[in-house]
Amino acid sequence: EDGERVPFRVTDTGLGGACEVEGLDYDATDAALLAACKTTRPDRDVLVVHRLPLDPTRGALEPIEVPRSRLESVGLDPDFAPSAILVDSWGTLVLASARSEALLEIDREGHVLSGRPLARARHPQVEGLALTKDLALVLSDEKNGRDARITVYSSRAGEGRAP
Repeated sequence: EDGERVPFRVTDTGLGGACEVEGLDYDATDAALLAACKTTRPDRDVLVVHRLPLDPTRGALEPIEVPRSRLESVGLDPDFAPSAILVDSWGTLVLASARSEALLEIDREGHVLSGRPLARARHPQVEGLALTKDLALVLSDEKNGRDARITVYSSRAGEGRAP
């Protein structure tokens, strides 16, 4: 060790046992972290994304909530349990679920925009999402009995394959 130190701040999110966080991304629009709940207690039949402001003097932000019943309208299982989240530059939130083997797009108000199943052979356990500057979607899969991997889906027509 070289003895270097960096300043840091520990913050109690206040989520306690109410939210099992399984995904985290930074939302520049709200200057907040988006924390996707894999499970919520008590279960209210809603998907919850908490918005945690980075400024400790700022008040709490309302969470984004999606009634699970709305997931069926895009062909997804209402038991969708997020394992990763990202927010794009337009404010669309993309959530992945390793359990449901699917991607879900929602807006900041919690409206369901689209859903897409993931091919299990290609994505055995998605646990990470990212978007590159040229809008390629990156999915990372845990080992889950096979080699862990990262898959990049190009945003340009004709390149890559559907997840």
